[in-house]
Amino acid sequence: MALQLILPKQASEAHIQIPGTAIFLVPPPGFKVSENFKGFQNPTDLNSMIKVMELPIPFYRITAGFSKFILRLRRMRLKSKTKVEFYGYQGLLLKLAQKVKGKRVYKHVLVYGDSAKSIMVIGIYPKADELVGAEIQSSLMSIFIDTDYR
Repeated sequence: MALQLILPKQASEAHIQIPGTAIFLVPPPGFKVSENFKGFQNPTDLNSMIKVMELPIPFYRITAGFSKFILRLRRMRLKSKTKVEFYGYQGLLLKLAQKVKGKRVYKHVLVYGDSAKSIMVIGIYPKADELVGAEIQSSLMSIFIDTDYR
């Protein structure tokens, strides 16, 4: 059974649309729209970011790769995994641990989609910075998807 996420019914003044996507988030304090990728980045800590990836892969296929075994092959550790539903989408909310360029990072991942595509919203932060991690998770939970966006 999936957890039903209670999310905003419309974007607030604090929400910012991630350019090129239908996704609006309230960014964590200090985060700015990235010039290098779809998402937000902390200009004072380039290891903290929220990225959006849109993939032409069905949701059921992309989520098959989020098993403990497959993640371990990709040098990631699954900390938690919750099935969620929101805005008519099936999704997963994950917390992952990984070593990137010798540094330990955590990732909060919200992945959702349908039979044609998958969208991943990935928050990345240094393991040692739990405050930023909480702010990133809060940002992911502020998601508003403009279903009329083209």
